[in-house]
Amino acid sequence: LETLLNPGAWLYHSLGDFLQALAVLRRAEMLAIELNSSRHLAEAYNNMAANLYFLGRHNEALTCTEKALAIGMALQDAHNEAYALMNQANSLEATCGMSYTHLYEQYQRALHIEQALGHRRFKIATLVFMTILARRGGQAAEAIRRGQQALELANERGLRWLAGVVLAQLGAAQ
Repeated sequence: LETLLNPGAWLYHSLGDFLQALAVLRRAEMLAIELNSSRHLAEAYNNMAANLYFLGRHNEALTCTEKALAIGMALQDAHNEAYALMNQANSLEATCGMSYTHLYEQYQRALHIEQALGHRRFKIATLVFMTILARRGGQAAEAIRRGQQALELANERGLRWLAGVVLAQLGAAQ
């Protein structure tokens, strides 16, 4: 189950093969249900939501996110809850045009949880999405601030591909 979730699905995700990542995650979902592993089920739903988001299937992503959020909250699993909040904000921004302030507050909540847990990978991802949202919301200074934070962490971890994504967002914000 762990292999299906990480690195299995993330390998396909990182290659941009979101459909294959979803196929792996559907197997992980079934196995998590069979093994009665709620934590793994929440993780599978969160990862499914991320892949569905990149496929433009935002309503399906939102459904997966809601499942992950409910499980994460029931288990008091702060990481899965934060990941679900970030995925939910992504889907809501794409589907219903919620206010910038409301969505940004949701990203802030996710970032604070990830900072408290020390999960750098998800902290960087949250900062990247905050950069994008701030830029789209016309908040250039905030987009640059969050982008610079994400860039510093990506460089610190040697994630050149992610640093490139951040630099593109910083360029668009300026």
